[in-house]
Amino acid sequence: MIDYPNTPRVLLVEDDEDIRDFLSNLLESYGCETALAASRQEVETVLEDSPIDLVLLDIMLPNLDGRDLAGEFRERGFTFPIYFMTGMRSLIGADDLENVNGILYKPFTLVELRNLIDRNLINTVKTNGSRKKQRILELMTAVATQREAMRRQKERLEKLVAADKGSSPEQNLTTLSELSIQHGENLEILSNLLKEMEELLQQQQED
Repeated sequence: MIDYPNTPRVLLVEDDEDIRDFLSNLLESYGCETALAASRQEVETVLEDSPIDLVLLDIMLPNLDGRDLAGEFRERGFTFPIYFMTGMRSLIGADDLENVNGILYKPFTLVELRNLIDRNLINTVKTNGSRKKQRILELMTAVATQREAMRRQKERLEKLVAADKGSSPEQNLTTLSELSIQHGENLEILSNLLKEMEELLQQQQED
């Protein structure tokens, strides 16, 4: 067994209880701490509880698509490695791979899982101070990304308003509606990121 600098924490998102328990016991035998989730609410509870070092994410979940969840993790600035777990290769498209570090195709071998764990967690350091600083850096990057997206939306809106009068009113209205929805979504994401960063900075001051 590899002696990790600190106990790595793995988020295992899997709705099949038997698979979840088996993998959890296996990961713990490798020296990891496991946090289990089978729904969006449980995932949020885990993220609020303590920082995560690695995510193993099933794609087909009840009322939740693992591919969407991976995208949300990245939108929120999380940089931890994410690996899909699936037995259906046809479900994975090129766009889905942008938000993950790799895929474990079921049934995967114990060697494949162990190599993945060691490759990603060998240098794990989980002191509270360094973890908070790392999360703040992640949030700063995510905030900058969201602000850039909103800037591009503003430019598109300005170009649309200045477009020739010969443009289709219906098409312009549809584009305006889409931009409005996107702006609202990005504004909400930005607000949540800034709120989390403010809370972490306050915790650092208190420490």
